[in-house]
Amino acid sequence: MKLNILLPFAFAFAVSAAYADPVVNIDAHRNPNINEAQKAIVQAYKSITVAQKDNKYDMHGEATKAKELLEQADKQLKAAALTANAAGKK
Repeated sequence: MKLNILLPFAFAFAVSAAYADPVVNIDAHRNPNINEAQKAIVQAYKSITVAQKDNKYDMHGEATKAKELLEQADKQLKAAALTANAAGKK
């Protein structure tokens, strides 16, 4: 019975370990708006982490899913900045 309770937590941990925390790695001088969006993602991610701790990680995986989506958005913003940079060099 205890295994059934712990399994979602183990799964959430394994999934979250597969992703990297969002970071601000977009040049604010070249892409100021995308940099600001990335900063917002990083702040949202940190806020979700605090919420998870406050709720003893009992959010039925919803917070973990939100963090995964923020990680994806972070990667997409980086790709957008690189694309904009490449277009600007032509």
